[in-house]
Amino acid sequence: MNVTFGRYKLLSRLGEGSMGEVFRAKSYGVAGFAKVVAIKCLRTELVVRPEVAAAFVDEARIAMRLSHANVVQVFDLGKLPIPGSDTGEETYYLAMEYVAGLDLAALLTQLRREGRTLPPPLALFIAAEIAKGLDHAHRQKGDDGALLGLVHRDVAPRNILLSWDGEVKLTDFGVARARRVALAQNAEETWDRKLGGAFARLAPEQLLGEVGDGRADLFALGTVLYECLTGLDPFSGPNPFETLRRIREGDYLRLEKVLPELSGEIADLLGKTLDREPLLRPADAARFHEACLSALYARGDFANLEDLARFLEPYRAGGNGAAPSVPTRPSVAASSPATRQTASTRPSSLPPPPAPAAEFAGAVSEIGPDEAFVGRNGELQRLAEQLAFSAQRRSRVLFLEGPTGIGKTALLEHFFETLRSRESVVPIWIKPNFSATTTEGLPGAIGAAVRAILPHPSELPGLAPDDVRILAALTTPEDAEFVPDTEVIAGAFARLLARRSEDHVLVLAWDESLPDDGEDAAVFAEAFAAAPRARVLHVVVRGGDYGEDARILSVGPCVSELTLSPLDDASAAALAMGSLGVRLLGPAICEQFLARTAGVPGAIVAFAEALVAARVIGVAEGAVVHADTAAIAAFDVPSVDASLRARLARLADDDFRALALLVLAREPLAREIRDLLGISVESERRLTEARLLFADGEAISPLAAVLVPALAPAIAQSLHDALASAAPSPAARAAHLEAAGRSSEVCAAYDAAAEEALAAGKFARAKQSFLRALETTPDEAPLETVLVRLEGLATAFRAARGGTIPSGLLSRVVSRFSATPLAEAFRWRAHLAAGIVASRTPDHAFARTCFEEALALATSSDERTNTIVHAAALAESRGDFRAVLTYLADLPSTASPEATVLHDTLLTRARAHAALGDRDEALLRLVEAERLGLNAGLPVCERLKTLSIIHYFVRELDAALAAAEQGVERARTEGLLYEEAIALHNVGDLLVRKGDHARAYGALRQSLALCREAGFSRLRDHNALFLSYLDAERFVTGADLRLARTLGLAQSKGYDWDALSGLWLSGRLQESRKRPEKARVYYEALASLADRTGQQVFAEDAAAGIARTYLES
Repeated sequence: MNVTFGRYKLLSRLGEGSMGEVFRAKSYGVAGFAKVVAIKCLRTELVVRPEVAAAFVDEARIAMRLSHANVVQVFDLGKLPIPGSDTGEETYYLAMEYVAGLDLAALLTQLRREGRTLPPPLALFIAAEIAKGLDHAHRQKGDDGALLGLVHRDVAPRNILLSWDGEVKLTDFGVARARRVALAQNAEETWDRKLGGAFARLAPEQLLGEVGDGRADLFALGTVLYECLTGLDPFSGPNPFETLRRIREGDYLRLEKVLPELSGEIADLLGKTLDREPLLRPADAARFHEACLSALYARGDFANLEDLARFLEPYRAGGNGAAPSVPTRPSVAASSPATRQTASTRPSSLPPPPAPAAEFAGAVSEIGPDEAFVGRNGELQRLAEQLAFSAQRRSRVLFLEGPTGIGKTALLEHFFETLRSRESVVPIWIKPNFSATTTEGLPGAIGAAVRAILPHPSELPGLAPDDVRILAALTTPEDAEFVPDTEVIAGAFARLLARRSEDHVLVLAWDESLPDDGEDAAVFAEAFAAAPRARVLHVVVRGGDYGEDARILSVGPCVSELTLSPLDDASAAALAMGSLGVRLLGPAICEQFLARTAGVPGAIVAFAEALVAARVIGVAEGAVVHADTAAIAAFDVPSVDASLRARLARLADDDFRALALLVLAREPLAREIRDLLGISVESERRLTEARLLFADGEAISPLAAVLVPALAPAIAQSLHDALASAAPSPAARAAHLEAAGRSSEVCAAYDAAAEEALAAGKFARAKQSFLRALETTPDEAPLETVLVRLEGLATAFRAARGGTIPSGLLSRVVSRFSATPLAEAFRWRAHLAAGIVASRTPDHAFARTCFEEALALATSSDERTNTIVHAAALAESRGDFRAVLTYLADLPSTASPEATVLHDTLLTRARAHAALGDRDEALLRLVEAERLGLNAGLPVCERLKTLSIIHYFVRELDAALAAAEQGVERARTEGLLYEEAIALHNVGDLLVRKGDHARAYGALRQSLALCREAGFSRLRDHNALFLSYLDAERFVTGADLRLARTLGLAQSKGYDWDALSGLWLSGRLQESRKRPEKARVYYEALASLADRTGQQVFAEDAAAGIARTYLES
């Protein structure tokens, strides 16, 4: 089948249902690639029924707003002539994300044939994933900010798709309502068909004619989970009317009676979800998701998409062999022996590669021996074998290793050259020194790869919006408003690879561009392992000695090594002849080449070039015309650097200038900028032939280290001036002016870049520009100018939620305002701004010093108020509530701050009073804040958080939990990510204190996911403290170490509140392990810190813990 359907090409018919036909199709999109999609066409007889067509179109338009990893994305809605028809009749169609896999109904049917059901961990994982998608849909708002009330109406196994990679997606948003309208209008449809199909999973209130809300979808999801666990539809009766009665009356066999071993959390969850009264079901899909996580924790069983992918593997080819069971958590870890091999244990030889899929056969065809490429045909064949594996959805990692000059780059260049003519292969080379704007390490390397794979991630259909946001933060880090967590980066990158390789084989060459340190290397290994079924070949190029940290990258199920050796004598001689440009070479000269170069290709080429340049060997018309054998024997083989310098010396002036500009730019230049700089295409061609540029126009890796030091200062200055004049952005212009030494212009350029970024809301970019402006400000600059930059930096730091600064910069800047009496008018502003910046970094000690100095310098009521508010906020963030009240007690009585500042100050005071045990005073301040009438989302969330904290500190845990849960709901409704994350954390903290570890785990896991998504690093680590404790209580391997490491991190950064929690949790853990002496050490440290910070509740915890340990000793 190959039928044109508008801008789509229909490839095959996937199936037919009550609403129409579904086709597999291709859409030709951006970046030169085709995307496989699913096209659903509405039946002709339904198109002419206005109510059905209207329902289909209206719901589909709403469905197009949904963009979530657990919802099949709808890309397009339209109306076109019916495919394959010559009548001219038109039909509505939906273009949707194509999911390669099977639906849950098909899996459950197959499992019933085998007499099995889904393992409970996988059943809960699938239900939890669908709940996340439903929560996203249920919370959709219209343009007016009101909830749309979107309900799926048909959450059923047939509408739950499972990809072979373990993804879980809900489909048919936008179709369910139209299906119901069609069935309701069709008098010929029997009750048996209606109840057995579209109406079978309706909630009781929907059967009574009510529209229902998101809880109706949860009812349906509950029936799906029940069926996954038992193999039975909970309400299925002997006839349609009995089924209807059972649904209406809630008459079904309870899970604990069918499977007594599942009584407890899972049975309780299903009992609530399948209640006929909507108010008794989970309040929303997020609560259902949290309950699934809690049930998993309570059982000690965990599952993820890798586990689901392994379970589905036997069914990929339609087989019915027994699928593997899901192990309990200690064996599910990514380092499981069943899925991983270490570098020391993996086989040295691989089985023969499979034949590639038909559409990818061209990817590996005709990659074989090449007489023009000397001495590496065996290595080319190894690369082709790995490519064949990758074409079969078996992601591979090949380590290409060897010392400098051994020919790694030449081998890759030749391999890539053979791939560029193949439409089904996308070769991508990630080189070191990614650009002037990227960050280093893991984010820098992956950011460079993402830019090469897809410059604009939002243009890739099917990529979840969270992933788009994370990847965009890497591709343009100067515009990013947060730094994603490394584990989140790895996951988003893996999903990008999986999506981008659906229609192509990706070959990623990491040219010594991967980080070597253990943490980043481990995350890279996880990124490789997270997309095991992507059509991706990673070629990791490495030279030199790598320690054990880097060896962690060699871990994986599909990893092999290719270590290049020196050439054999025949190949070395052939390369020497090719480098000299001759057809024959005498035995004496050949012997000299072999003896002096040891068969190293780089040395052979460098030796040949040097001998010709020194006229020790003369060549004409393809033959040696003279050769001084004695001189050859005495001639030193040049190093790689010396060879490069020799090649540079032979360049024409225009070519040298072009090369120097490309190197100094430190990032790829657009063609129009190259033309503006006078870099001609002819120069680039000659530089490529001279092996100084790659085929893509980028300079070879070692060139910068050789060329830049060789540039005369005046020449380097003129080149940077030229780059500054052609710079595409103010930030790039400022960087080149700084490199050119234009001190009189550089600060103004950074100022312009910062102001432009602030105006555009690009606070991270503004922060970097203000920092560079301050670093480059000359000593004679006016203090007013310095102050403007410092205050701009403070504004950017507050908006960007902190960051890092060069060591000593703030103290140097502030000291300038103490050096002269002329600075007196600016000193208060400078210390306040510096304190604001430092309070958003780990250097809280310097921040306190700045605020104390600012207080001493304040001369007006407003200045004192402003300073005190910031100083108190810093003290609270550290958990030092005694200091908070000390600061706030000094607020001027005449101060009249604006309403929002007064509101926040009252809440800060309320929390501090509560921490010190004064409940009544705390509630009084909270009431004062409420009377200000600030009822928008953020102030309300802050008041709910404060109310929860007040109850927490006086040990009214049930009231505290209720307020925290209200805070979660309000934050979700308002779309306030940080407030939702902190409220979920507080819920988890309170549940730990109440001893409900299962529910605590669910809440903390959700909070952690939000922190990783949005880059809330401190709250992420605080969640990690609690989760490590909960894991340690269940004896999860490595949890004790994670708890100790996270506690140490909090202590080293001066995060007192976090440290208090960590000490308390560590003491509890040691008590549960029957180690009273070790527990006492933690409790005594807790008592000391609680006394210093005035944290009454932790002081009481410490005293009680110490007493218990003496009794237990």
